[in-house]
Amino acid sequence: MRFDQAEEDCQKLNGHLTSILNVFENNFLINQTDLLWASLISDIWIGGTTGNNLNSTQWTWTDGNTWGYTNWASGQPINYGINCASINNNGWQSDNCSQEKAYICKVPYINDLPPFCCPEGFSYFEKTCYRTIIGLNFYDSLKTCKSFTNGADLVSIHDDNKNTLVYYICSDLGNYVWLGLYDPRMNHSWQWSDGTPYDYQHWSGNPNATGQYCSYMNARFGQGVNEWLTADCNRTDFIGLCEVAPLS
Repeated sequence: MRFDQAEEDCQKLNGHLTSILNVFENNFLINQTDLLWASLISDIWIGGTTGNNLNSTQWTWTDGNTWGYTNWASGQPINYGINCASINNNGWQSDNCSQEKAYICKVPYINDLPPFCCPEGFSYFEKTCYRTIIGLNFYDSLKTCKSFTNGADLVSIHDDNKNTLVYYICSDLGNYVWLGLYDPRMNHSWQWSDGTPYDYQHWSGNPNATGQYCSYMNARFGQGVNEWLTADCNRTDFIGLCEVAPLS
């Protein structure tokens, strides 16, 4: 459908074309639509538009949410005369609103059961609530995560699926990510800060040969992505990823 037709269809469901407000929502949508990219569908309308002014560079969401987070593909958006947004697995792109595309609606929750709910500042993704922090060393990141809400901690990882998920969440941020795994006694006894078992590892090399006692994941594009490495615990140029269970 054209962009305006897609928005009209979403409004019939008491919703709008979807807004994307943070990296978690962006990656959730890409994850849910991965099968579509393998088909003939190249991209999908989302609710971003510059409205009726073809020369405008001011983007808004059709549902009225504040325009803030973006994930434009390289060279995008092309604003002159092209004023509606779509998404594919390379990012967002601007396109002529008269193009026919699939689309994603965001509608109110209508199940009789209560939806999953996260503490303030956290975003729900794959049965867990996450929040990123920046500019803090390992111990300050750990302290900050715990201060947000009861049960929050730096992320722990116990299988390949969770390891891939953490990379997937943070890859758009393109940085190194503190994990909750550290060696507080500096005796090669690695443990998770949340007290869960150290039953899985994805190290790049031997962590006990570095003389460094905090761990991070490489979430940057390129070689060695999603592998774990050690670092000086005082570094402040990493992202911290906090997690907590949804509210009951």
